[in-house]
Amino acid sequence: METYKEKKKRAAEYQLTSDLFAGKVFEDLQASQELCRILLQNDKLVLRSVKTQYVIRNLESHSVELDILAEDIQGNYINIEIQMYREAAPFKRTR
Repeated sequence: METYKEKKKRAAEYQLTSDLFAGKVFEDLQASQELCRILLQNDKLVLRSVKTQYVIRNLESHSVELDILAEDIQGNYINIEIQMYREAAPFKRTR
């Protein structure tokens, strides 16, 4: 049986840069809403729905997999891509 310290140490290893962990966290509408409020600096933002690891298939070119695709109550879509780069995002990845 793990001690509290062991559980705490193991839990500290989880980060939102992990696809698996982030996907589980952001399945929760409230967690996704809080993230979007922080990133967009809009504390009044209300999300209607959220999808994680959302794939947009394209038969003619490359398909796209979005980390988080959210829709607010006005029908606006918000795409959040989590990157792990320490320096500024490489030009090819910047949109």
